[in-house]
Amino acid sequence: MRPDRYTPMGQAGLLVGAATIAVALALYLGDPSRLPGAAATALAGLGAVALGLTFLRRSDHQRQAQLHEARATIEAITDDNLRDALHASLALNLAGVRISLAELTKLATPEQAGTGKGTITVIGPHTQARKR
Repeated sequence: MRPDRYTPMGQAGLLVGAATIAVALALYLGDPSRLPGAAATALAGLGAVALGLTFLRRSDHQRQAQLHEARATIEAITDDNLRDALHASLALNLAGVRISLAELTKLATPEQAGTGKGTITVIGPHTQARKR
């Protein structure tokens, strides 16, 4: 599971749950006669993990809703060149590549691109990003 898909509340729930389960395991290994207390602590930890996973699902649903809204907005644009450029920008964004507004404008207006062979400057921590 990728940590960037979790909301902060989901990350906190998973962390607290894992820590609680570790404490329960330590209680049991320290003194096996503490099994009922360790089991109750482990159940509380599992509850926190379940809460964290719930926030994961909510984050995924929010992300999908945003994607559908973005696609609907792009499809409502009547200019074919701009719509194609926004589709490319959305695809690059989903791949983790950021594109500058100037380069998006060049993609949208092929007359300004010159020979038709466009270049995209990748910004940020992507494998194709240039060092600046």
